[in-house]
Amino acid sequence: MSELNREDKPLHLNIDDTRVKQLTETEFDSLLGHELTEPTDYDIESVKPWKHAFGLMSVGLALSTVVLNNGFFKYLLPTIGQLLILLGSRRLKRVNRWFGAIYAIAIFRAADYLLSLALNATVTPEVLPSAVSRALTALNVVSLLFGLFCLWRGILVVQRSAGREARAGWAIVLLLWYSLIVILVLCQVTSIGAPLGFILLVGYIFCLYSLYKLSRRLDEVGYTITVAPSRLSDRALTLLYILAIATSIVVAGIFGGGYPVKLIERSRTESHNIDIGADISSDIDNIKSNLTALGFPEYVLCDLSIDELLSLSGAKVVAYGINDFSSDGECVKRYEYTSDARYAYHGSFFNNADLTDDIEYLRIADIGVRRSDDSYVIIHHFKWGALDDTGADLMRLSPDSRNYEFVKSDSLSGRLLCEIGGVTYVCDYYYLGNFGGIADTRGNDSYSTGIMQIARASLGSQNRDICALFSLPDGDNPRGYILYETAAPPDGSMLSSWFYYTHRQNRLHYPALDGYEAYCRYGMLPKGGFCTFDCALQFYHFENPRNY
Repeated sequence: MSELNREDKPLHLNIDDTRVKQLTETEFDSLLGHELTEPTDYDIESVKPWKHAFGLMSVGLALSTVVLNNGFFKYLLPTIGQLLILLGSRRLKRVNRWFGAIYAIAIFRAADYLLSLALNATVTPEVLPSAVSRALTALNVVSLLFGLFCLWRGILVVQRSAGREARAGWAIVLLLWYSLIVILVLCQVTSIGAPLGFILLVGYIFCLYSLYKLSRRLDEVGYTITVAPSRLSDRALTLLYILAIATSIVVAGIFGGGYPVKLIERSRTESHNIDIGADISSDIDNIKSNLTALGFPEYVLCDLSIDELLSLSGAKVVAYGINDFSSDGECVKRYEYTSDARYAYHGSFFNNADLTDDIEYLRIADIGVRRSDDSYVIIHHFKWGALDDTGADLMRLSPDSRNYEFVKSDSLSGRLLCEIGGVTYVCDYYYLGNFGGIADTRGNDSYSTGIMQIARASLGSQNRDICALFSLPDGDNPRGYILYETAAPPDGSMLSSWFYYTHRQNRLHYPALDGYEAYCRYGMLPKGGFCTFDCALQFYHFENPRNY
């Protein structure tokens, strides 16, 4: 490396020599102080370039490493840290090739962190393919360790050029420190204990202080450099980075803030049943007539597929509860009905004469159909009246713990519906299965992986609950349902099926959460822009119904 020597330039003052001869010493000092201008930031930086650049990098490393899990500080401090490392390293990019490599790494890591901030505004884990996500994670770790190696090598070159002993053991310690942290993360070590944590913290502070002391020594021995010129000032680069972060988060939130919705015309989904024959068609008509006579809600009946209608053959009892909810999760109206009062829960019996088409916010229907073989079909149906956001929602069905063994897992079905231009469209749920299986669909890069693991361990039997993840279609009259079959429970027992609907009411939440993560974090509380609506279907099963 060729050393850049400092050039001494003569000081030019705008002072008339004839006037100087006539001035007293005090007047001359005053005039001299008046003519000299204040040094600029660039002049100060040129005098002690190492201290300024290494100071930015040291603070940046600290802010990028020590993370506070407290609100926005979790994201604000690392963002500032990445920016400071970028600003500091670009001042030294022409000192030698090692510092040039550090600058290139700083650009990559700043861009990678910007991408991670943008992905936090999405709810779907597969926005990036898993292979790409793993590759970026590996590159991030390798770039961090290689950057520290370049820092060590670059400092050794600078020390030799300055005529000092090439020694930077603390840089090796810093590299080993980060390597240990990477190993702990890969081994999924969540707690290291207070003694080891204290030792790691002291060691880290010592390394950063050694970096600061080195910068002072280089400035004191007069090893000067010319700060690399740049088209962008520090202020302009900072504003540009902040603007890029804000733009990427907004764009990611718009396009990735919900689950994908793939609408298909309803007539196309049931086209394979067009030639079902006169006998099957007649059976469907008879099933509909029978269900209508038993009081089955007609608006729900119209949404069922042909296969689901066939599963309701032989219905002999219909019981349901319909709940209208306000936006704060309060049930403002409830309608209960059963076609045979002998099966009613606690003998309750309410006719559905007051049921109207007016929906204040959300209507949920919980329906049970007893078939001729004494098995049951359970349907939970929802219909929106005033939708505020298409959401990233969760529906959870929780059969009574005594009834889990009777649920027929292969009977699970359901879909979403809406109207667009007078045509009915349908789409599948993003996920439909058991509650505990959701965490298995999300990789280790998921924002709430830890929360999900805790939820799976603590929720116990809830992991067997039936649930669906979805965003609502952007059309008129959005609605949906889940249907499953269950065998007859023991005689005299109560058949229960609880329904929980966690809905996202707005997108003003960062990082973005879906209904599953919000439920694991907040439970039933209306918090974080989410609200959970709950209701239940409950009635008795009797082999020989009691008489009133």
